[in-house]
Amino acid sequence: MECIFSQCFGVSTMSSIMQNLSLFIPYVFANITQDRIARVFENNHLGVVDHVDFLRKTDKNGKAYNAVYVHFSHWFNNSVVENFQERVLSPDKEARVVYDDPWFWIVLENTGAKIVKAEETEFVSSDYATILEKKLADTEKRLEELEESSWERIAELEERVLALEKEDDDMPSLIDVEYAQEEEPMHSRLNWRGT
Repeated sequence: MECIFSQCFGVSTMSSIMQNLSLFIPYVFANITQDRIARVFENNHLGVVDHVDFLRKTDKNGKAYNAVYVHFSHWFNNSVVENFQERVLSPDKEARVVYDDPWFWIVLENTGAKIVKAEETEFVSSDYATILEKKLADTEKRLEELEESSWERIAELEERVLALEKEDDDMPSLIDVEYAQEEEPMHSRLNWRGT
């Protein structure tokens, strides 16, 4: 009996991978080449790049950089690509591509309209700034929540320390030990119980 690979091994032939998806990278250092960008996407098992468009820009300090549009001849069909594309397309998630660990690019969907001019092609990204602003606001909110929960955890731990200090009257208060450490030589700090 013949067996089709996808049936025998449980591999889905239905894919959620968008082959026509192109990407926008808002900030790439000026020394990074188009060829290097293409290699990074292929080495990360994402796909084969057809071409890369650079839009030269200058930051507020006068430093040159590129906004980059990445167009694929095809995306690979694997779970890495599925997860990556999901992050790119989700307004609540951030997609990153590591190009030189720990350095990475933030990657967005190319939502710009393609405008053909006399002898050049330029892409206008209409809402990438809005997407970045929303991601920034979401990140700030998560950080505020994390800070709040951290303070709650600190208060909880302080209460536990005070309860433990009350249980063991022989143990000096941690606050007392901290202040005493500033005045005592090191050898006396090591033997604080007097044993």
